[in-house]
Amino acid sequence: KQLETIPYLLGQRDVMSYVQTLPGVSNAQEGNTGLNIRGGRSDETLILLDDAPIYNPNHVFGLFSSFNAGVVKSIDFYKDRMPSEYGGRNAGVLAVHTKNGDFNKRNLEANVSLLGSDISSDGYLIKDKLSYNIGGRASYANLIKYFTPDLEAGYYDVNAKLTFKRSDKEYVSGSFYTSKDGYFQSDDNQNIVLFFNQSSWSNTAASLKWYKAMDNGWNMKAVYSFSRLENEKASVYENVSTFDTYQEMDVHHAKGVLNKNWGKWDVNYGIETSVYASNSVFRDDDTSFAFIPQNISTEIAAFGEASYTWQSWRAKLGTRLNGYVSANKKYIVPDVRGSLTKSWGQNSAYLAIDRTSQFIFQLYETFMPIASDFWITANDKLGPQISNMVSLGYDGSYKKLNYGVGAYAKRYEGAIDYADGAVLYSDSDYSQYLEPVDRRSVGIEFNASYVSKRISLDANYTLSKTTETDRQTDRQTD
Repeated sequence: KQLETIPYLLGQRDVMSYVQTLPGVSNAQEGNTGLNIRGGRSDETLILLDDAPIYNPNHVFGLFSSFNAGVVKSIDFYKDRMPSEYGGRNAGVLAVHTKNGDFNKRNLEANVSLLGSDISSDGYLIKDKLSYNIGGRASYANLIKYFTPDLEAGYYDVNAKLTFKRSDKEYVSGSFYTSKDGYFQSDDNQNIVLFFNQSSWSNTAASLKWYKAMDNGWNMKAVYSFSRLENEKASVYENVSTFDTYQEMDVHHAKGVLNKNWGKWDVNYGIETSVYASNSVFRDDDTSFAFIPQNISTEIAAFGEASYTWQSWRAKLGTRLNGYVSANKKYIVPDVRGSLTKSWGQNSAYLAIDRTSQFIFQLYETFMPIASDFWITANDKLGPQISNMVSLGYDGSYKKLNYGVGAYAKRYEGAIDYADGAVLYSDSDYSQYLEPVDRRSVGIEFNASYVSKRISLDANYTLSKTTETDRQTDRQTD
């Protein structure tokens, strides 16, 4: 229901921009759809599209997100009380689920905005058995080349999904997503806007999911997904490339989950694994070298959690055992998550602890406001980042008014930061330019919303402070 009330930004509905308005969430920078949650960076937020990880959720240099609201059914968003099923990130989880498609009728939706158009359609191919959901978006920005030949920019994305329903309790679905952004400025133009005058980035994600609700009360889910990120930036002047960087990262991901309800007990457990293969190169006319060496690493986890409900109380305890293997290092890190909730009708209060860990990080190019997606994984010099958080809150409702207040204290251990004098694009070991730091964040959050047939109002406020401590110099920055 909240997705239907998303405001239009320049004529387009945007899921990520809406999430940024929630308490405890901010954007990476102005005009950027990256999510910074409770003192975390945007690479510390796990973003999933039908269970497939998305590593660059941005269009138009971060003005819009990569998600077409017309194909989206729902989103799950966690900044605390994270289920043990989700791991690998320390700040939060945004899981986007697309529609299965209507099994009985066909629907079509189209929107035209100032910057682009989008279209989506869902319906049945075989009534009550096979459905489809498809959508696409494209910008008008490419048309600028007909008015300003020295400049060209634009994006497109495509979503497609097929769902086969074997019965009311079992279905198989396959999803596909691809997006492409590009920016080009003529090398003959003397009024250069960006140092990287040629850049492009793309996402590809495909997932296959099987779900079955068994007669004995067990629910089963199995997922395989493949994600690919490509990112290239170049500086070309007078037909000579003076700076050209490229990264390609492939991620194979698989997960199996079992859950069951036994009266007052809910049990959920499973396994998950991700295999990362990345290669980053720096190219010019004379040479080409890997400024981030080619790397293959594997992350595997076993998770489980149980919750017990007694009268108006609900207690949940979960754990996740994370293992990580690369060519030169192995890590084993346990996570613990737990919460206690007390309910009074539609009101509730909670106390929660969340311990999470992360083995993959994004290197930021802070000097340029463009796609910055050079990802690295943990190694013998850069260990895992670990987060510990305590949070509490109260959520209430009165007629059509919903409100809440929350507070948290969080510590990140081993966060990645640049050392003094860092030079990322170097043919030497990039690890020497990075160093672990500790980060602490505390905050209090307020939210209120009012929804009626004609009016939807949201008001959110966050007061927080984040401090980083350099392990070597004890330097603090606010």
